[in-house]
Amino acid sequence: MKRVLWVSQHAMNGVQMGALRRIFGVDVEVVEDDRPYDNAQTIVRRFREGGYDDVIVVAPYSVLDRMCQLGLRPLWSDAEQVFDPKLADWRVRDRMYRFLGFKRVVMPSGSRRINRLKHADPSGAVWGNAPASELWRGEGENIW
Repeated sequence: MKRVLWVSQHAMNGVQMGALRRIFGVDVEVVEDDRPYDNAQTIVRRFREGGYDDVIVVAPYSVLDRMCQLGLRPLWSDAEQVFDPKLADWRVRDRMYRFLGFKRVVMPSGSRRINRLKHADPSGAVWGNAPASELWRGEGENIW
């Protein structure tokens, strides 16, 4: 069984959990951690002390970047704002969002900073509402 740390102020929704089950297996254990953190080192410490297999972080790019510098390659939950309630997977305040998939944060070879995200499973597994091949908008997508 894989153990995944979810670091976010928001609870994971059913669509995201379904995608994780397809990626890691139906018995994946997700531990939600909504405690505040003061920097990326705090998240990395919690991850290592907890003995997790992977981590999903909803945080600013600067935090993701620092996590990569510290040796982790976190997953990032990709979503887009939608205006049709039929397409929405969740709402935050007055905004509706559709889950697109999980992406792996990577630091390009020879770089000191992240500048792209790659989808989490190169096998083409289905995440969220579309096949993985449809979720990724292209190698080298600039996230800054």
